[in-house]
This record gives sequence, C-alpha cells and structure tokens, in this order.
Amino acid sequence: MALISLIGAGQLWIFFILVVGIIALPGSDMAFVIGNTLAGGRSIGLAAISGIVVGGMAHSVMAYLGIGLILQAVPGAFSVMLFLGAAYLAWLGYQLLMTVPGPQSAHATKARSHFTTMGQGVITCLLNPKAYFFMFAIFPQFIQPEKGSFGIQVIILGMVIALVQIAIYGGSAWSMSKLTSRLSNGRTLEIKLSRAMGIFLIVIACLSAARGIWGG
Repeated sequence: MALISLIGAGQLWIFFILVVGIIALPGSDMAFVIGNTLAGGRSIGLAAISGIVVGGMAHSVMAYLGIGLILQAVPGAFSVMLFLGAAYLAWLGYQLLMTVPGPQSAHATKARSHFTTMGQGVITCLLNPKAYFFMFAIFPQFIQPEKGSFGIQVIILGMVIALVQIAIYGGSAWSMSKLTSRLSNGRTLEIKLSRAMGIFLIVIACLSAARGIWGG
C-alpha cells in the first residue's frame, strides 16, 4: 500500500486502463507474438512474449533516463527510428508470409532457439513507435516527484505495463492456439492467420515509413 501511495490509487487505475486500451489495440507487438505462436507453438510464443516484456521494461528505463529529450533534441532522430522499425517489421512480415505453420515449421522455429525469438521480441518492441509515444508523452504525466522516489514510481508503472503485456499477449496467443487446434480445418486457418499476421506487419511497416517520410 505504501508503494501505491507514491502514485495514488486513482492515478494508478487510470494508468492501468490507459495501458490496457493501448496494448489491446492490434499492433506490431501483438502480431509478432501471434505469428510466432502459430509458426513455432506455445513455447516459442512465450519466448516472443518475454522479449516484448523485456523491451517494455527497456522503454521504462529510457523514460527514466530521459531518452525522449534526446529524440526531441536531435533533428530527424525519430524519423530514423521509424525507418529502422519499418524495415525490421517488413522483414518479420516477409518471414511469416514465407513460413508454413505446422510440425516441420515448429521444429525449424524451435531450432532457431527461444533466445533468438526473445531477442527479436525485444527489438520489435524497441522499434515500436507507438511505445515511444506512450512512454514520452503519456507515461511522465503519472510521475509525481513530490510524492517520493522517482525511480520507484517508474518501477511501479513499468510493472503495470509488464503485467498487462503478459495478460493480453499471452491470452491472445493462447486463444489463437486453442482456436486452430480445435477446428477441423485448423491447419488451413493457421496458415491463413499466419499469412494475415505477415501482411499486417508489412502494412504497419509501410505506415511507419510513410510517417517518417512526411515528418513523423
């Protein structure tokens, strides 16, 4: 309770609702998790979620260190990040389009190692423009230095983000896995969903690149 009082229960609930709303919106992180779950099974899906969560924690650290000020101070820095993120997302989308989900695909994906998938998840999260907007435009609004330790407040808010990510992305991956395994045409649906996730990532990549071209 003492930790919660640093931010305030009311403020914490508002922050929680905002985080749920933003994370629940389909985006590159969710597409990455679902795509990897379809391609490699639940264990690879968990590795993908772990990477996204670690990336989210890194965003909290960046907010603490004030990286947002650097992005604002260096002209074109945000646009460069958008282009890098767009290229990476397009590559991930292409990988999903070229991968046929199934036992052989799952074996090949697992051979790539859970650690590699987790690393890709971290990169996917770190190159997500939506996350930067949230961390540097909304996140600071819930920090109240006059109430106590700035670092502890960042940790509390970061934990809220991590728990919501685990719940939403984990629930989405589990539900998708269950859906495809229960339906008689599950394999066909699995392939279609994997292709849809690939196309979705490529579309997001194009939008990010366009945003970078037209000035963010």
